[in-house]
Amino acid sequence: MASIPTGEHAAITVPTAAVRDISAYLTDHLAGARAGAPGTTLAILGGAGYGKTHALAHLLTRARQEHRPGVQAVYLDARAATFTAVCRSFLTQIGPGDVRRRLHTLVGADPQAGPETLLRRIAVTTDRSALAVALAMLLRPEREAVAWSWWAGELSSAEAAEHGLPTGTDPQALAMDAASLVAWLYGHSGDHLVVALDDVDRLLTASNRAAETTAELWAQLVESFTAGGAFLAVTGPPELLAQMDERSRQRFGLTLSLPPLHGADIAWFIQQSQHRALGLDTLAPFTPEVAAYLADVTGGVPRRVIRMCFHLYRTAVRAGTRVDYAMVRSVLHEHFDGPAVPSAQAAVARLLGEGGHDYHRCYLIPANGVATPVDFWVSFLDGTERAAGCAVLITESVLKPEAVDDLARRLADIRLAVPDSEAILVVAGHLAPELAAPLAALLATDPILFEPPAFAEEFAEAVTSAIRRLERSVGADAGTAAVDRLHRQQAHLQRMMQQMTDQLDTVHTLVDTELSLVQRAVGPGPAASTVMAGPPGPPGLRPSLLPTRVQEVFLDALDALSGLWRFDVLLGQTFGSTPAPADPRDAGVVHWLLRPGNAAPALATSALLQRLIEAFRTAVEEWYRRRAEHPGSAPERELDRICGVYDTAAGLLPLFELGSLTAFGALASPAAAEPGGRGLFDGLGARVNQAVRAYG
Repeated sequence: MASIPTGEHAAITVPTAAVRDISAYLTDHLAGARAGAPGTTLAILGGAGYGKTHALAHLLTRARQEHRPGVQAVYLDARAATFTAVCRSFLTQIGPGDVRRRLHTLVGADPQAGPETLLRRIAVTTDRSALAVALAMLLRPEREAVAWSWWAGELSSAEAAEHGLPTGTDPQALAMDAASLVAWLYGHSGDHLVVALDDVDRLLTASNRAAETTAELWAQLVESFTAGGAFLAVTGPPELLAQMDERSRQRFGLTLSLPPLHGADIAWFIQQSQHRALGLDTLAPFTPEVAAYLADVTGGVPRRVIRMCFHLYRTAVRAGTRVDYAMVRSVLHEHFDGPAVPSAQAAVARLLGEGGHDYHRCYLIPANGVATPVDFWVSFLDGTERAAGCAVLITESVLKPEAVDDLARRLADIRLAVPDSEAILVVAGHLAPELAAPLAALLATDPILFEPPAFAEEFAEAVTSAIRRLERSVGADAGTAAVDRLHRQQAHLQRMMQQMTDQLDTVHTLVDTELSLVQRAVGPGPAASTVMAGPPGPPGLRPSLLPTRVQEVFLDALDALSGLWRFDVLLGQTFGSTPAPADPRDAGVVHWLLRPGNAAPALATSALLQRLIEAFRTAVEEWYRRRAEHPGSAPERELDRICGVYDTAAGLLPLFELGSLTAFGALASPAAAEPGGRGLFDGLGARVNQAVRAYG
């Protein structure tokens, strides 16, 4: 949501108490801010899916709509986890032209306010004379690009020296000082600067910095913006404040926690959505009772609510009925539980392997004359007289007390068979809030919801804690066990490296196969000039052998990569190879997008991912063709292998880069940019596999 839509395209915001407080705090600051007055900082806290990024979008939209044109609103993403990257992103969005105009205004109003005089008014850590040289260059239009590139860290030492700019300057200090200067210029020109910094916890928990260094850099960053009068809003998880020292916590003027949605909130959201899309003020096919039930089964988490409403509306319209409780449970199972369980199983296996644990998958524990199945059994003291271990149970959504009773019976059987045992419950779906406490009472730890990326850390911590409790209860040598786990970790890493090599070779073969099939299908093709006569179409639109529901799974993923297609169109316009006349401004946009730190990594990831998905789809179509022409020649284990190859290959790609496309306007794809939108690609193999078995 880094590209903030406004007007009729702005996302619908439920007016919870927290949202009203955010709006009021911003309005009060902008209404009372004076030139040269200090700024303030707002912290917005919430768990995964609670709408932290949406809250920032709402805040920036309000700033632009209500106080335009005297407000510059900037969205920053802390995903890169470096203060340098955050400051450079800020500078990129502001641009040199705006800074030069503000400098001219100040210098024109005060002849004594030259670059060196201005810099004496700002707290900087870089040599002031070096910054003064760059400021003087910014005042000259023909030199501004060079000076700005130096500030942004894009000039080599040789290039800097060639233009008379200092070399050897610390890039981090330079970037933070430049951000501080820009904020100061806004604050002293009578305008307002609103900066939204998303996922700030990534900055504060980076493992490559000492805690003291991080705290100092955070203090400098806050000071860089607020000393110039900026309004700084940051988001983070509920435990954000616990990650900070007292000095850092005191820098927040206001801290707000985003609440879960209630039934009335969900009903309001549905009505507003239908009014915008259809012009109808109606709740149908939903009811107030179903809205309240949705709040229960989703825990009121907005992201879950929105996804559920989408699938429920489509299901109800196709069936020509209202949404009822049974339909809610059916949609949960079809679209959330089923695809999530295989993904959870794969994630648990990976984490146990990475942790060096000795584990068995689909393990049977004999108890009361029958075998009790567990998804994973982590062995402890294996091969000794005193057996011990930790069971990992993966379940679908827990919505009824009967599900808790069933889990209680399974846990009792496990403990009867292995008294020295622990158990971890992973819920790959939704957990009704009223059932969380009864489940926790059955376990030593709370149930863990399968919600990447937080799941990996929570699960690894739960396993470590379980092993420590077992060590204490059986009196085992913790040092020996740790050494054994280290050896298994090393062996696991070696196996993974070999598997990655083999699977990348397989993906390469699949891509080559796809290209050869396409070439045979289309023949030699027309001349190049004919091919380039128009822009390429969106990915994924082609005849297919796949059943409709399987094809939809692929199309959803390919549609989310539409930003790559838009970039292809932009390239065609830039080189004049489309029917539309070439616009000289397009070249500048392309050059800007490809500059370091902008859209290049996301576009590269999109291109690789698109080829990977297309190759995957071709392989599945070929599997269907063989099965149709020669029944029995395409066993399901071959489909399992194909889907597994995709999931492993996709896991090697930096999918987190895709979200950064939202910062670049027309390249933004709402599906891929949504927090957690990478889920369209991560686990696609498991979803295709399930769709084939269900509809193929």
